[in-house]
Amino acid sequence: MTYHSVLRAAACCVLLGACRSEPPIPRLAFAPLISEADTAFGLLNRMDVRSCTIGVYDHSNRRFHLWSGGPSWQTFGSSGHGPGEIRHPMAIAVVPDGGLLTLDWGRRRIVRYDSGGTAIGDLAIGSALGRLGFVGSLLALRDGGWIEAPLGGQVIGRMAPFNPDSARLLMRYGPDGELRQSWGSLLTVPPEAAGRAGATELWQAGESFLFGDSLVTWFNRAGHVQIYALDDPAPHPLRQFTIDAPRSVVVTASSESVDSNGVLKASGPPFVPIGGPGAMDAEGRLFLILFESATDDDGATWPRERLAVFDLHGALIGQYRLSTRNTRTIRIARDGSILVLSHPSADDLDSWSLLMTEPLFQSDSTRCTWPQPSPVT
Repeated sequence: MTYHSVLRAAACCVLLGACRSEPPIPRLAFAPLISEADTAFGLLNRMDVRSCTIGVYDHSNRRFHLWSGGPSWQTFGSSGHGPGEIRHPMAIAVVPDGGLLTLDWGRRRIVRYDSGGTAIGDLAIGSALGRLGFVGSLLALRDGGWIEAPLGGQVIGRMAPFNPDSARLLMRYGPDGELRQSWGSLLTVPPEAAGRAGATELWQAGESFLFGDSLVTWFNRAGHVQIYALDDPAPHPLRQFTIDAPRSVVVTASSESVDSNGVLKASGPPFVPIGGPGAMDAEGRLFLILFESATDDDGATWPRERLAVFDLHGALIGQYRLSTRNTRTIRIARDGSILVLSHPSADDLDSWSLLMTEPLFQSDSTRCTWPQPSPVT
């Protein structure tokens, strides 16, 4: 090794934080829950899980599929402009009674289906951002209402002059569609992000979750988490923190290297952490998809995914390497099973697949019954 190569290695050690050896990161293996030979399913691009019930939207066939324990999937919904019909669902949520709720941007409606697939509700979308299709999460509440968590950041900042509800990020509606509560200020930048160029523009809600009587929001471009009391009229969070993610997990990139969906396009100078979708289990653990830069054989840069698990104080519990790519949704079932809507690998980017892996943590809950093919053991 030459003198200059030693200097280069030492510089990389200091700048990249690679001086200390890190334990190997375990790899999670996923198995498909839907066979490729099953022609009843087309391109799946929306998914939600509640307890042991799975809801997916089939974009190719303009219909929903619902799994409630078997013996088979229920299929319902039809494309159209009439009551109970759908045009372009932007978000779906499994409701507590096993039915499905969807925010249909095409008809500007919230449509509710019972567990048998019958449309039983059809209301106007409440938020201006929801009507425009900028929705990060749709959460179904036990009282029959819902929470809309629109995408924030760049889109909302530019719409503020003509969007009356842009001052609030999270909006709660009753079963009748009336606005009952709102939380979060788009003008509030966490202390950890203050002073970063573009931090305000990138103050975006990635996912929101219900945990007991709390509403938890994951800002995936700032690595920030806010926790609100579900029945507290105060618009400010009870607690907020930035996740304690290892440097090797979080990609940094320039503003020019991120597309409108927050997907890394190319490497760049340090900017802000970039994360993907997230989920929460019944014990309050946060499961977050985080990106790290990877280069394929052709020299193209793309975000390789890891699953990082945090507690509600932001401390890292564990991290796992994933073979999946461009994960759109992750959800945790009642028994701790992890379900993702994702590309199975970097070699299969034609469509999203519904995949599952076994629980990472022990649970006292009765195991869910999942469709075949069988999950990884």
